[in-house]
Amino acid sequence: MKNVFILLAVACLTLSCTSSADKEPVLDPSDYEVYLSLKEQPTLELARSNQEFWSKRLRPDSSGVGDLAPLAAAYEQLFESTGDPRHLNHAEALYKKGMEISANDKDTFARSLAHNYISQHRFKEAYTLLQKTLEEPSNKHETQLMLFDAAMEVGDYEKAYEYLNAVKNMKDYQYLIRLSKWSDHRGDLDAAIEYMEQAKNIADSRDNKGLKIWTYSNLADYYGHAGRIQDSYE
Repeated sequence: MKNVFILLAVACLTLSCTSSADKEPVLDPSDYEVYLSLKEQPTLELARSNQEFWSKRLRPDSSGVGDLAPLAAAYEQLFESTGDPRHLNHAEALYKKGMEISANDKDTFARSLAHNYISQHRFKEAYTLLQKTLEEPSNKHETQLMLFDAAMEVGDYEKAYEYLNAVKNMKDYQYLIRLSKWSDHRGDLDAAIEYMEQAKNIADSRDNKGLKIWTYSNLADYYGHAGRIQDSYE
């Protein structure tokens, strides 16, 4: 599903970059045509394989707490690959089961459930759940990061800023991407770009493909907003 949004963005960029007859087009079709082919879908096949594997491991009574999170994650991968919301519903049920039976990882399951709610655009439920989780024994840092996300979604900007300040660390990738988002919300696009570029450096140093894809695409979006079309394309 994310690939579809990226391709739509490319299409819009193509139109914007070829609309003027006196300008050379920025895009080269050979750079993106390969991604329009649907003959092979390795991400979807991997998600299906993971779902089958963890489903077979899970006991019929769903009491295998160690298998709940990986199976839920597989369902969320299926949602990302297909856009079918039923996969999110399956993941939601598994996370709730984990919160019910886990002795030591209730807060981990709670954050996963909140992330699932955000994916479903059930922002108020995610916000309420995370606030409750913060009051209980939990990883405060991780919970506050997610509370910033949820607070921004529901428009509680004063609290969002409080949660952001509570985890301030200019060397932390997760803090920097949220500081970038906060700067963009305030209308300071230059600062948003600066902090996202710092996050990009961290993603590059870790050579983490997932972080790099997320960071590059968001930085490209900011460059586009700033009129830096060539930088955005690159």
